[in-house]
Amino acid sequence: MALKKTPNPIYKCSVEIPVPGEKPEKVEFKFKYRTESQLKKHMEENPDQLISGFMAEFIDSWGLDEVFGEFSLEALNELADVYPGALNAIHVAFYKSRIQGRVGN
Repeated sequence: MALKKTPNPIYKCSVEIPVPGEKPEKVEFKFKYRTESQLKKHMEENPDQLISGFMAEFIDSWGLDEVFGEFSLEALNELADVYPGALNAIHVAFYKSRIQGRVGN
């Protein structure tokens, strides 16, 4: 049985980052697993947090070290400045990965 009381604390997820005028670029992220109650508590305690700050709390690492450096809030903001659709794509992928699990083999 694949179900466990506590899912893996860190899991991989491929995120398609929109690139203006080109096809989206797939980037591997590692997200920190959080329960629904943990997410709700985080949102209640940080009601004015921007999406970049919110996502920075739940990203462990990313496959962009060579381009934007090791993952940090500053690097995430730089990515969002260059690729405006990136934050939304990461946010959607984070939530989808929590609901759907890994797609494919």
